[in-house]
Amino acid sequence: MDKDFVERSCASKRRYFEELDAKIAAEYRRGEAFEKNETVPDLRPYHCTLCGGWHLTSQARMLVDDMMAHGWILHGKPVKSCHLFTDGPVSNLHKFAVSIGLKIQWFQPKSYPHYDLTYSKRVLAIERGAIEIDKHDAVIIWRATAPDKSLPHRQDERKNA
Repeated sequence: MDKDFVERSCASKRRYFEELDAKIAAEYRRGEAFEKNETVPDLRPYHCTLCGGWHLTSQARMLVDDMMAHGWILHGKPVKSCHLFTDGPVSNLHKFAVSIGLKIQWFQPKSYPHYDLTYSKRVLAIERGAIEIDKHDAVIIWRATAPDKSLPHRQDERKNA
């Protein structure tokens, strides 16, 4: 990778060598803002694939869950897929999806806003900064962000079983 590109991309960002250092810095900023009675965006660390360090961001996360058999058939063969979604604005999800080669028409707005991904698109999404989460955490986020709140909760699922 071009060293000048890395330097330009990360030049305005504070770089932390360890994730823990970045987390401590985010907490310190929150504490400073609280003492001054100011608001500070919710900061979280992310690993930069360009410089290898850690930076802080307040941008919404792009998330991918585990590859599973959801009944997809591609070229006559069953394939596993996963979901690309966000805990932030859907507009950010669309921008990210387009950046990895997805079409807006592939957006799945029902139940919870997401795009379906094949393995190769999942790998690309992770390379571009999407965070891998397990199915349990995905369901928690979907329940919190579902537009119609139609996803059943565990108690409801037991009642219907």
